[in-house]
Amino acid sequence: MNNFNSPFGNQAPKDILKRFYSLNKILVYILLGSLLTLILLHGTFFNIFYTVYLIYFGGVIFKQYFKDDKLIKTFILSGFFGSILSYLIFKENFHVQQLIIAFIGSGAISLITSAATFSPNASIQLALFGNVKLKWVALILIGLDILTINPSSPDARLTDIGGVIYGFLNIYLFNRSANSFKFKMPSFFGRPKPYYKRPSNKKPFTRSQTIEKDEDFNARKKSEQESIDKILDKIKKSGYDTLSAEEKRKLFDQSRN
Repeated sequence: MNNFNSPFGNQAPKDILKRFYSLNKILVYILLGSLLTLILLHGTFFNIFYTVYLIYFGGVIFKQYFKDDKLIKTFILSGFFGSILSYLIFKENFHVQQLIIAFIGSGAISLITSAATFSPNASIQLALFGNVKLKWVALILIGLDILTINPSSPDARLTDIGGVIYGFLNIYLFNRSANSFKFKMPSFFGRPKPYYKRPSNKKPFTRSQTIEKDEDFNARKKSEQESIDKILDKIKKSGYDTLSAEEKRKLFDQSRN
């Protein structure tokens, strides 16, 4: 289980901002661009604050696993997905301002959704609630999006669902292609299996074979955890894309436990 702690320690605010910018330049550009755009479009204070904070919060967690190029692709493509959904739902009363708001909102919610899909059991330390799993934080934020839909003007938040859908499929399909697809290809193109099976020379199954000693179990779990910790450290240093197929499989299996 991964815990998200502040990498800045007890530094001065000015130093914290400098270091944050040096580590998250692309995220800062997205934040400033979204903030200025929403202000120019005369968005409400709550909508501007919530959307910008969602980009910051989701972006910081997203960067724990992926590089900047993945961040840009996820934000932009989910934005397009939300914009298309906005057009399809509200094409009779469609206008450009609605398109831009849908783009930013979908991009914002997709970051936290993608991170939670990739590592749902990661632990986040919240001021009032202590350690909370990432999947519950994401579900709460998505729920807030749904609850704040204004029935008289639902377009601003309803199309954010497009970002949720893209954020989930973006990681879910990516994990499937990285872990499952490569194992199906050989059997698909290989020789057909024989109709009969040859007699096996294996020893009869006994219940004693399934019993694992406590010492062996603890040693195995410790080894697995050390392997996961090394993979997470590698992601922080070099990014998710540097992982091997085997490392991606281990991380994906761990996130499902």
